[in-house]
Amino acid sequence: MAFQPEILKVLGRIAANHKHESKVRLLENYELELRKLLNHKPTRSSHINVCQHIAGYFKNDWSSSEKEKFNKKLLLYKEGKVGGQC
Repeated sequence: MAFQPEILKVLGRIAANHKHESKVRLLENYELELRKLLNHKPTRSSHINVCQHIAGYFKNDWSSSEKEKFNKKLLLYKEGKVGGQC
């Protein structure tokens, strides 16, 4: 998702195999798209987007202080004051 969301969707469609392609053809198509995906370097903003997306799954489980701590860390990352992802 951090690399290129559009290609991630393509990979999902290939994996779903709605066209009932042979396994060989399916893997060939998947590999081709995966290589395209991995040729793009993720950006800081795309990592932030992924972290926000993941956090959305926990929004009902986190307390207000946990959400605040997460958002502060994300802001520090956005500003380049901390490294890593999420």
